[in-house]
Amino acid sequence: IGNGVDLELTEPFRSGVAFHDQTPLFDVICNSMQAIEPHSIVAPYMQTGGTDARFLTNRDIQVYGFVPMRYEPGLDFFALCHGHNERISVANVQFAVRVLFDIVQKLSM
Repeated sequence: IGNGVDLELTEPFRSGVAFHDQTPLFDVICNSMQAIEPHSIVAPYMQTGGTDARFLTNRDIQVYGFVPMRYEPGLDFFALCHGHNERISVANVQFAVRVLFDIVQKLSM
């Protein structure tokens, strides 16, 4: 930006958060996905955006951001994500509800 400009942090730096994938919840997510979509693979990944997960790190709560979706040929997911015309198909909503319902049922046993 050039000479004569001073930068000052007004908030302290917050490091990212990480959650273990060796938990009963993660196991149930994997089991539900295998039951409903046998060829699926559930894999942890790093989200590069921001979340509210940092507020839960000291409360012994695992945050996964799990959103079950099926790939739909011809649909440019990343062009629709957070765009003016963001949407998913009814079939994907039904799939997600089925998976999430299965997870809740298994955790309630």
